[in-house]
Amino acid sequence: MFINVAFHESIDKPQQEQHRRPDGSTGVNWSLPYRVSKLRHDQDNKKQLVSTYDIVFHEEVTKYLIYDEFKKFVSDTAIDGVQRVCAEDKETVSSDYKIL
Repeated sequence: MFINVAFHESIDKPQQEQHRRPDGSTGVNWSLPYRVSKLRHDQDNKKQLVSTYDIVFHEEVTKYLIYDEFKKFVSDTAIDGVQRVCAEDKETVSSDYKIL
């Protein structure tokens, strides 16, 4: 399966909110809105048919992708979003992924 990550201004902007943990330290909670396409079929580099989804975040997300932890957060969010779409058909998505 391929999950293509894209960015567009029409998606709601990401939001962050500071919060205090029970131990007194502070952290950030993120809201990361997105849209997921319906399933479509594409070809991989060996011309094999592969299931493909597109997921779109607001373009502001790109400025945070320089941080590895945020890149993982976006990747995990993308997989979760596709997982929700696939769950409607009682299918699952592996969380074992490779960023190309």
